[in-house]
Amino acid sequence: MPRFTIGMPTYNRCDLLAKALQAALGQTYSNTEVLVCDDASKDRTPEVVRSFGDRVRYHRNATNIGMWPNFAKAVELAEGEYFSWLQDDDLIHRDFVQRALETFAKASDIVFYSGFALHDHSPTSVHWAPLVGPMIYVNWMGGEVRFMDGVAVAPLLHIINIATPPMIAFRTDVLRRAVRQLLPGCDLFNENIIMASAMREGRLAIDPWICAFHLAHEKQVSRIMERDHDERRRQWRLLARFFEGFLPQLPEGWEQPFKDAVGGISVVNRVHLLNWATTCAGDWDTTPATTRDIRDMIIETIPLDQRHLVPSWVTARWTPIKRLKQRIKKVTPPVIQRIIRATRG
Repeated sequence: MPRFTIGMPTYNRCDLLAKALQAALGQTYSNTEVLVCDDASKDRTPEVVRSFGDRVRYHRNATNIGMWPNFAKAVELAEGEYFSWLQDDDLIHRDFVQRALETFAKASDIVFYSGFALHDHSPTSVHWAPLVGPMIYVNWMGGEVRFMDGVAVAPLLHIINIATPPMIAFRTDVLRRAVRQLLPGCDLFNENIIMASAMREGRLAIDPWICAFHLAHEKQVSRIMERDHDERRRQWRLLARFFEGFLPQLPEGWEQPFKDAVGGISVVNRVHLLNWATTCAGDWDTTPATTRDIRDMIIETIPLDQRHLVPSWVTARWTPIKRLKQRIKKVTPPVIQRIIRATRG
């Protein structure tokens, strides 16, 4: 029986950690290691972890090393041949490890596994909750796992994140190489970098089932950071620079398999991801050429009779006048902006 590690990075979340630990320890697959990496918490985290006894392996950093270095520490310390992160505010289905391992066992070149997660305020009373996971075509009604060449999907992570812990799992050796690519100061998009780096080494499996729960709350790091549009744009530029070096390393001819994979995304969702990328990029003219190439390849996959759905701002060139207007808008108080819009009718 292969060993599977659930790595749980945590910092000052003792009020949420216990439920996440219960989910990890409740796995139906017996050979599961539960590893907590405490980033020098100042609350009752050590007490909470110790209350679970020797079922949990506990590592505490001597000083706070930061979010992604702590995530990487869990990978470094893992004893399992397979690995998944479980954040301290999330939950996983009791059969997650069993189902992931059954999928990995189908072929030795499967390096990445993803299910789907619900995102809501309560795991016991869910109402119209968003479903988080790969937007690529899968047969939900047939329940069939879809296997894809990782090289065909990896470039998409330049534009949008397709999955996130805890719905994903990796071969640990592959993940250890991938976390070496982590960028300082890129907390919002390091997931993209890790997944793209892992996918370059083999195939991915997309399993159409709800295997995890993301708890929606105001203290989420990503939610806090995404409110700062300038910071998000700065980090997205770091992601763009990573892919500027990453894409030339892919095998020759990756472009067509990438277009084929994108073609399996609904047109509405293709437009959505283009809008998201434009929000992050701001001025496309100042992004690397490789970034604009990915955008243009996605647009090319949209049928001509539906291409009018792509907003003009996704492809428009930014003239000096447009840049000036954007800067003026940025420093204009919202109340003044509303008055100007009302005056225009």
